[in-house]
Amino acid sequence: MFFDLEYNPEAQKVREYGYILGEERVREKNPAKLETVAEKAEYIVGHNVLRHDAPILRQYFSIDFPNVKALDTLMLSSLLFPRKPYHKLRKEYLKNEDEPSDPLKDAELCKNLLEDCIGKWNQYPWQLRYLLFQFLKNEPGFAPFFNLVDAPEQGELRSKLSEIQSWFISHYEKSICLRQDFENEWAAYRAEWCFLLTLFHEEGPSDFVPHWVRYQYPHLESILHRRRLVPCGSNQCPYCSEQLSSTKQLKKWFGFPGFRSFSEEEKIPLQQQVVESAMRGDSLLAVFPTGGGKSMTFQLPALIAGSQIGALTVVISPIVALMKDQVDVLTKRFGIDRATYIYSKIPPLERKNTIKAILENEKDILYISPEALRSNTIFKLLKHRRIERFVIDEAHCFSAWGQDFRVDYLYLADFIKDLEEEKHLESSIPISCFTATAKQDVIGDICGYFKKRMNLDLVKIVSSARRKNLEYSVIPASRDKHERGKELVNLLKLYDGPKIIYATTVKTTERLAESLKEYGFKSGCYNGQMDADIKIDVQEEFQKTDGKIDTIVATTAFGMGVDKDNVKLVAHYEISSTLENYVQEAGRAGRKPDMQAFCVALYNSKDLDTNFQLLQQSKLSEKEIGDIWRVLKKQSEKRERLVMSALEIADKCGWTEQNENTGALETKVKHAIMLLEDQGFLKRKRNQTQVFGSSIAIESVSQVRYILDSPNIDKTNTIENIAFRIMRHIITKKWTKNPECALDDITVNLGIERKDANEALRLLRSKRLLDQRNDWSAKIQRLGTFNCKRMLERAKYLQEILLKCCEGHCINEPFLLNLTKVNAARGETESGTETRKCLQILRGILRYWAHESIAEIHLVEAGHQRYQIEFLKELDIIRRHLINNWDCFEKIIDTLLIIQKEQEKKKGDSTNDAVWFSIDNLILRIYGEKDIEDLARQAQFEFALLFLHLIGAICLENGLMVFYTGLVLDISPENRTRPFSERDFQKLHDFYENKAEAIHIVGRYAEMMLKNKGVAQELLNDYFTLNIHQFRQKYMMSPEEKGAVSIDMRGRINAVNKEQKAIISSNARHILVGAGPGSGKTHMLVHKAASLLWLEEIQPNSLLILTFTRSACRELRKRLNDLAKGLAHGVTITTFHALAFSILGIQGSKKDFRKKDDDNKKNDEIIEKAAEVIESGEDVGIGTLGVILVDEFQDLSCSEYRMLKTLYEYGDKPPRLIVVGDDDQSIFEFRGSSSEYFRKFSTEFPNTKEFYLTNNYRSAVNLVRANEDLLSYLNYRVKNGKKQVAVKPEIGMLEFYEEHDRTRGAFASAEILAQKCKSDNGTACILSPENSESFLAAAKLEELGVDCRVIKGQDREKCPVESVREIFGFKTIVEADKNFVEKPWTTEQFKRIAEKYKKDHEGESPFELLDAVINDFVDGEDELTLGDFEQYLNDVSYADLNKKGNMQINVGTMHSSKGLEWDHVILNLGDWKPETQEQIRLLYVAATRAKKSLTVLGSVANLPNSWIKNFKNMGRLKECRVPRIVHVETGLDDLVFRYMLVNEKNKSRTRYLQEKFASIPLSAAFEIKFNQEFQCFNTYFNGRYVTKFSNKFEKDYLRNLQKNFFKPQTVKLIQVCKWEDEFGQAIWVPLLSVEFVKS
Repeated sequence: MFFDLEYNPEAQKVREYGYILGEERVREKNPAKLETVAEKAEYIVGHNVLRHDAPILRQYFSIDFPNVKALDTLMLSSLLFPRKPYHKLRKEYLKNEDEPSDPLKDAELCKNLLEDCIGKWNQYPWQLRYLLFQFLKNEPGFAPFFNLVDAPEQGELRSKLSEIQSWFISHYEKSICLRQDFENEWAAYRAEWCFLLTLFHEEGPSDFVPHWVRYQYPHLESILHRRRLVPCGSNQCPYCSEQLSSTKQLKKWFGFPGFRSFSEEEKIPLQQQVVESAMRGDSLLAVFPTGGGKSMTFQLPALIAGSQIGALTVVISPIVALMKDQVDVLTKRFGIDRATYIYSKIPPLERKNTIKAILENEKDILYISPEALRSNTIFKLLKHRRIERFVIDEAHCFSAWGQDFRVDYLYLADFIKDLEEEKHLESSIPISCFTATAKQDVIGDICGYFKKRMNLDLVKIVSSARRKNLEYSVIPASRDKHERGKELVNLLKLYDGPKIIYATTVKTTERLAESLKEYGFKSGCYNGQMDADIKIDVQEEFQKTDGKIDTIVATTAFGMGVDKDNVKLVAHYEISSTLENYVQEAGRAGRKPDMQAFCVALYNSKDLDTNFQLLQQSKLSEKEIGDIWRVLKKQSEKRERLVMSALEIADKCGWTEQNENTGALETKVKHAIMLLEDQGFLKRKRNQTQVFGSSIAIESVSQVRYILDSPNIDKTNTIENIAFRIMRHIITKKWTKNPECALDDITVNLGIERKDANEALRLLRSKRLLDQRNDWSAKIQRLGTFNCKRMLERAKYLQEILLKCCEGHCINEPFLLNLTKVNAARGETESGTETRKCLQILRGILRYWAHESIAEIHLVEAGHQRYQIEFLKELDIIRRHLINNWDCFEKIIDTLLIIQKEQEKKKGDSTNDAVWFSIDNLILRIYGEKDIEDLARQAQFEFALLFLHLIGAICLENGLMVFYTGLVLDISPENRTRPFSERDFQKLHDFYENKAEAIHIVGRYAEMMLKNKGVAQELLNDYFTLNIHQFRQKYMMSPEEKGAVSIDMRGRINAVNKEQKAIISSNARHILVGAGPGSGKTHMLVHKAASLLWLEEIQPNSLLILTFTRSACRELRKRLNDLAKGLAHGVTITTFHALAFSILGIQGSKKDFRKKDDDNKKNDEIIEKAAEVIESGEDVGIGTLGVILVDEFQDLSCSEYRMLKTLYEYGDKPPRLIVVGDDDQSIFEFRGSSSEYFRKFSTEFPNTKEFYLTNNYRSAVNLVRANEDLLSYLNYRVKNGKKQVAVKPEIGMLEFYEEHDRTRGAFASAEILAQKCKSDNGTACILSPENSESFLAAAKLEELGVDCRVIKGQDREKCPVESVREIFGFKTIVEADKNFVEKPWTTEQFKRIAEKYKKDHEGESPFELLDAVINDFVDGEDELTLGDFEQYLNDVSYADLNKKGNMQINVGTMHSSKGLEWDHVILNLGDWKPETQEQIRLLYVAATRAKKSLTVLGSVANLPNSWIKNFKNMGRLKECRVPRIVHVETGLDDLVFRYMLVNEKNKSRTRYLQEKFASIPLSAAFEIKFNQEFQCFNTYFNGRYVTKFSNKFEKDYLRNLQKNFFKPQTVKLIQVCKWEDEFGQAIWVPLLSVEFVKS
């Protein structure tokens, strides 16, 4: 009986069956008939009848028959037709192979196949038939066959055994190795040998042993391997001496007559040793010199294995370009097309074809990246191929001691063990590790890993030889990049032919490649941040003989494996970070053995700082890993399995607001997870893809075609065609043991894009071709401030604001948008947490726009939340589309809440578990059954759910995988409560120490090369041959050389005095520093910050420095940049208010939050809101804080102290806290400051280490002593008993004049100062208790011809620099520069933009302010960003810019002098009397500003006696002449601008003024008139009323001057400024200079 059945494994039922018995042909579903006929049959013949049909017959039909009755044509055809690629029945009656089969027709095909097998049997020689009969006559599935054919008589053939043996040897000795012992193998594995006998009876490859045969007979693999691939060692063996001869195979595949030797000591060439070791099946580690042909030594065994046993060799390579290079070399140079590669960005169709070629044994070598080990697709692919070995190319990446450690390499052991288990292998898959640069510790690390994880002992084959055709040299280079560039050009001109230049950073490669083109070089750039396709293009051009590129500038990414044989010169623009890298990179030169090549390194000790900087910036801190662990625990809640993308984890840690480089963030997260896995906190599994259900209602492809009912089904790449192909694929999978079908499987196997697959799946769901199972789930917040409905309402409001901000921009017109500005512009009164949440919603909306293809969204600057937006549709269309979607969003939320309640009711509790649902069910509930078939509705709902997820209204847990691939993490239950500790971090700490030590060693090598090449060469050899302990001992490596800092940098940081050194060296968790005036506090702060970065190796982004003024921020930033160099760029240096704005996700300044009646209260409100957000536990975008350093700690207010405490308590592990200040200088009680927090710091923060800076570097010795006497009047001093010591031995001048009137004192002070300036060309200042006297002194100085600058306590608020017309206009032009989005500006580019702006606006201004801003901003910077410029404008003040003349003469208040110093200080005190503690401190602050002389004008009776007695009494002042003219410059607070706002009554006048002010030249004349009606002065322009003076200006200036007989005479324009009222109306307003003349 010929029989077949169709079975549904999921439904566990037989669909139908068919059989042929004699003339009877039946296709039936009723089992009764089958039971009857089965009893009549002598044999049951079927295809795969034993493994598939027989168990089903027994289970469902109660038909049991002995195996001897079964004849399996699958087994038989595999035996008799071994060269056929497939052994499926050829069902030509099917239009498509995926259609359900007809069991009756299959039974007929089975009958035909049996006839073919009988025919083939009769063609075999009698000797082979005898052997097959002897071995298989009792084997199930085969035995009945011998009753159907002419089987040999056993007795007749006994006499012919010797003849059979001779035939066997002569026939097979050239196909397999017959020199090994057979007896045990023949006896134990008879069936296996039969398959081999038929396989090698015919000519052809041996790669068609079917998967099912290997599975059924697992020993076949080892026999085949042993007989076909392992040399027996006998020269007399016909097979081994030919097919397994390494030299003959080398000639066959590569055309080389023999292997290369690297030294005369090699009896057997190293290449040959490696090849033959691999052929013996050894696991090995081979270390070759660069250019030593290591690639060929693993390719040759792979090609032999592929040709002899059809095995695949998997090569794990770290770089896509390296994979492509090696495949191209095999194809183009040697004509070998048996190698291929797969990487993440390969197009779907190409991936499909590649996978097909691998499965069909057309490829023997597969290159993959280490990251691909996490791919389920790769795992399934390798599961279906015979794997000969895994090769780890560039194996130094595997080792924590190596210079290019890659975390995904460490998953290799788990991957291989899973694969071996899945394939039921008898023995481990061998491993080969290859590298050109490996020191002893790297070798030990690699060997230790495989021994520990896989119990493999690697055979070590290590060459000590060095390349003889390379000439190494190091030449001294300049520190200046421009000079070094010239030195490089001069070097390159000395050599012909292709050249490679290595540089340390990506930016340097880009800059050099561009600049070399200007010198006529055909240069190109290659670095790790370029797209893979671009890198491949660059590499191909370089490889060409006449390509567009013959000089390539690259990072170390180009140093591994890329092979161009005629490179004459490898130049290092900067020294490499390790000797491994250096040798590896230099080894790109002279790949032709007979070619002399040169390796030249430009070296300056500064290069080491660059390498250390890159190391520091790449590090993960203990606290960062702890934060990731905290996020994972929080996200997983009580679940043991968590699926999240690396970027999503980084986002939850607050890192994405600090760094726009998503690739770097993902790498950082994966490294952290690797360490967490290593320490037992979790287990990372292979990457998760959404699994698509296969419970389908139909059973045939014809039904699919009927239901889809579209002419497009057969039109390639239409959605209907893709849907049909997907359905066909799912139906095929349905009839297998593994019916589940993952989305990635569909895209890979069918070669389609993921988005097309999703659209096709929507069509299938709409047609009810796929099941309606609940495959989506979401967490929904029903209650609280941030419940789902409120989040959606807020998103609607925010999206409208966002659209309004985007008005005026067209399709394909990129523009920049600052989300913090958008968030601030709302002007809402709300809690800090709500403000922060709004920023997150805004970011979610932008991400949704990108997913919906509404706009291209690109994050330009993370720290400033600046995005580039480019609309892909008209804004009106977008607005209508979004409004239409909103109804859908709201209904989905309502429906999900209903489903949630239903599920809770069913379960009997309200635990707020995830809601499970399907898209179709949502559509059904909301819009009815008709809309389920609407594809647009399907897509709308998918994207609606995504939108709700992105804005935080719901949290999708399942279903989101449609949009991204996540990391699958199993959280260890027993370690869930365990914190990540210093002990857990130790392994990574040791790794970083090794990296730092390697940089010191390469520095030593370079220094030696400059002095003695022979000694340097010895060090190089020792580095690779000695273990690290021996090397350290021989070269006396100091413990300091484990630190990631150069000797030069360490020396610069430690250039401090003894007191400061104690602070810098302390690693106490809590430090309080009491720093008196002139004690070098700022110097110490900068050096402490640099020490934290370089010596204590604190991550730059984990160091937060808080100050009170923008000018202090700016000064600290500049000085830290100068000292700490590149590491300083990642440090956050900010004020409390600026940080508060950042935490809230809004952009602004103090003035934005002011009320006229209560400035300080409003200032504190913003800080209170920020503290509230931090306390809530929400992500606040500040990342991981390791150290907080606070300057001027004595000036903290209650709100600021609260915010500091919340920052300290944020996260699992508190940061270190260092505070610096001087309670003697606490002078801002009026703004809420209190020195109480300074005094109680040591109590509130236990184990505080206290330090005091007592040296005074500022003032002359007698000034220091005099000012010390003021301190005796203060109570509760922290530094009580600590006296300042003057470092300067000079005696200064202390003078006192009796003068009670501050107005006369102002004029007199000016005359005294003018006299001092004649004798001493130094700095000087006149200080008064109030502002009103300052401008009088300034007027007198002007009359005396002395240039001066008035400093004010709120200098910026008078007129912010960024609001001035020329700065505002320039910034607008800068924001519109499209080139900025691609990369930052260079200094030259930025200056060119400024010059163009000045030219376009010629005549409007002399642009002195713009020039000062530009020159100050670009000073010392290589690259500039818009965010940096905005930060600069936020920080800078006129005090930083308006320095007139060589003598810096200032006039100001005592409060405004804080933090400044002058050679000469004059205190115009008049009748002012310091009565309170704060007033004593204010006098102390003002007096301690003086360096050389201090002059006081006041009342001796009002001043502290012990202080004033130190002064020389100069008597009463002489009368001085009052100046005739006084000029007063107005600020924003001095004019009333509401009369300039546009409204219906005054629009003609105001619009005229606005047009004029937009371009009016500075110095234009205005008029001033007294208004009798309102008794005030008004200003006019061209006869039109402009504005009046404010009450404040009237009080401070007009009345005071009028009292002294001064009248306003003329007015001229000094600046135009952008001003905005409280309702958001922005206008141009004038700033004026008013001239008062004495009557």
